[in-house]
Amino acid sequence: MIFVIIFGAFFLLSSINGQQNGVLRLAKIPERINLAKNFMDYDSSVLLHPLNLLKEHKFYADLSSRLSTDIPNLALNITSECEEDLVLIGIAATINKNNTPPELANVLSQMIDATAKIPPGISRGPSNIFGFQQECDIINYKVPNRKREFTTAYSRVYISLSGDCQSAGTKIGFDICMSSSCTSTDLLNVVAILPEINSTLPSNITDSICAISTFADINKPMTTGSWIMVAFLSTLAILVIVSGIIDYCILPSDTPLRKEFGVELFLAFSGYKSVCEIMTAAKLKRGQIGPINCLRVMSMFWVIFGHVIAHAMTSTNNILDFMPILKYFLTQIIENALFSVDTFFFIGGVLLAFMWFKGYERDKKKLMSPLGWTMFYVHRIIRLSAPYWVTLLTYTYLYGPITQNMTVFFTPQPVPYDPCKKYLWKNMLYIFNFNTADTCMGHTWYLATDMQMFVLTPIILIPLALYPFAGWIVAITLLILSTAGNVITVYENNFPPTFTLFGTDGIGNDLTKAM
Repeated sequence: MIFVIIFGAFFLLSSINGQQNGVLRLAKIPERINLAKNFMDYDSSVLLHPLNLLKEHKFYADLSSRLSTDIPNLALNITSECEEDLVLIGIAATINKNNTPPELANVLSQMIDATAKIPPGISRGPSNIFGFQQECDIINYKVPNRKREFTTAYSRVYISLSGDCQSAGTKIGFDICMSSSCTSTDLLNVVAILPEINSTLPSNITDSICAISTFADINKPMTTGSWIMVAFLSTLAILVIVSGIIDYCILPSDTPLRKEFGVELFLAFSGYKSVCEIMTAAKLKRGQIGPINCLRVMSMFWVIFGHVIAHAMTSTNNILDFMPILKYFLTQIIENALFSVDTFFFIGGVLLAFMWFKGYERDKKKLMSPLGWTMFYVHRIIRLSAPYWVTLLTYTYLYGPITQNMTVFFTPQPVPYDPCKKYLWKNMLYIFNFNTADTCMGHTWYLATDMQMFVLTPIILIPLALYPFAGWIVAITLLILSTAGNVITVYENNFPPTFTLFGTDGIGNDLTKAM
């Protein structure tokens, strides 16, 4: 029973940091529902008003028709290379078809073909209207009498359906293929003068164009830190392979050499040994808690299932077709998948209490000594931090360089700095979850919350060990404070009682704003 009390306090401490962070991380989904509602609420002429610029490639028709004559005469704040290429596009679009060099005509047709088209099912709530990146990436034209070749780059225009980019409404992405010499700033400056180029366009058409994202904005180059991580991971991989080969093929299992400290340390990296230990289903020993493994497996499946559904809903182009699942009671498994994380807190609290009190019964003096408490924290930090820090550093310095030119990373609001490099120290100290505005590896909030609860567990463990009645008082007090904190947080922020995947009312909107 004493373990249950410890778990209660340990588990409930997670509520504010755990549930709230998890809910807010997924709160963007109701915006997609609002987007779909916008599609249905607007009159069709107003609905496509921001997209008229691009519909049936009027983007090229309107822009190209006067690029060759107007661009050189306008005081545009764009690079000379971009201006040069825009004029070339205008020339290709305006001169007589019979006089257009076949190569240049082919370039223009490929650019138009690679640009997105208004698809069927537009009213079902898309997040992005995709073009064809592979075609855009291979366009290359050797311009006569010019050293620099004409190449193109895939970009994404973010459009506000409401016509107001300053509002919190969801923006839809529309992919285009333009000259690679043009930066996102160049393209925005060109968009800004479109009403001047074509007087038939509404003067406020540019208010709907909120941002343009290019790969140059989001791609991250290899740095010194990146090469250090490559060297470290390569060394580690070689060590795992070589030690595994020696462990399995060369060194006999009964040789005394395996007892030597150096050999034992070397074989600790053995890939063969690690796989065997992971895949071996050992029998439950006396004194172990059997149901823990069952809970762990169930929670793993639950959290994976919840994340798959959540990520599918943030990227699908027919969000409204998810609505019918609300008819089914089992939808609650999806909407309450956040509790799968709380199950891990439960497991952590129970195992911590169970193991600590077993050690306390064996040697009370040692466990309660300054050295005992020092090792209590040192053991936890080493065990948790080693894999976490390696993953964190790999993500910070290698993930960007190896995921270049991926449209999934286009964003209407690019961060001017890398939060991972700027706030790496917060992650390494397990305190980044106190401010979720600039996060690196946001999903590791669980580790930060878990570590913070671990640091505070002596507040419960010591009273329960020395004065059980006082331990009960502490546990019940923490239970009350945690519950009160949750109630106040939900009430003050108008949060729903649980996360709602399809919350488009005031409650869902308030939850979205809290992001």
